[in-house]
Order: sequence, then structure tokens, then C-alpha cells
Amino acid sequence: MRNLALIVRRCCFAISLAACVTGCSEPIIHNEELAAKRALEFAEVALVKQDLDAAYALLANKAKSYVSAEKFKETIQRLHPDGYPLTVRTTGFKPMKDEKAIYIYLSADTANRQFHYTLTLDGTAASDYKVSVVARTL
Repeated sequence: MRNLALIVRRCCFAISLAACVTGCSEPIIHNEELAAKRALEFAEVALVKQDLDAAYALLANKAKSYVSAEKFKETIQRLHPDGYPLTVRTTGFKPMKDEKAIYIYLSADTANRQFHYTLTLDGTAASDYKVSVVARTL
């Protein structure tokens, strides 16, 4: 019985601590305009100018920790078997609820077709944004 009471007390303490920690954290505030600006800067360098060394330098540190520069270059090249865009523009955004990340949606044009990207940017309004994931859709 004594062990059961001790276990119950510990569980109550753990739950109270978790509630306090999550309840006391500051809300995450995003700046969609700043995130879109950073996404466009990255897209201009990586996709329009195709300067993949400079684009890799613009990635979030988290992304660089698990993707080498060579793998990044291979991935971007693999995403563009039919050519690179001449122009890019933002078409929307979606902040991740309770996360320090935001999706920025881009539309890109080549001489004869259009395709789309979803860029995931890590950060907040206060910390700025860096691209962590690049995905292309047709």
C-alpha cells in the first residue's frame, strides 16, 4: 500500500510538472512575410541561379546536420530532370501549430510549364527563418 501511495504521488508530481512546463512556455509567434521572404531568397539562389553551394549555406543548421552538401546537390538536381525555373513566387503559407516551423508554398515557371514547391522553414518571428526541407510537386 505504501508503495502504491508513493507511485501515485510521483505520477501526480510528474503530471503537474509537465503541465507547468507546457503551460508556462511562451506562445510561438510567426511572421509569415519574413518566412516568405527567406523562402524566396533561398529559392532564387538554389533554383533560379542554381548556386547550390550558396543555397546549402542558407539551410538551417538542423538540416545541414543530417544532409551533406553533396547529398543536397544531388537531391536538388534530381528534383529538376526537366529543367530549373526561371521565376519563383510565394503562393501561401501555413504555420505549424505549436511548432517553431512554417510551410511556405511556392509556384515556379519555366519557359513552358509551371510546378510547385513546399519549403519548410525552421524558426519564429523573433529568431528568423531558415529552410530545412525542400519538396517539389508537379
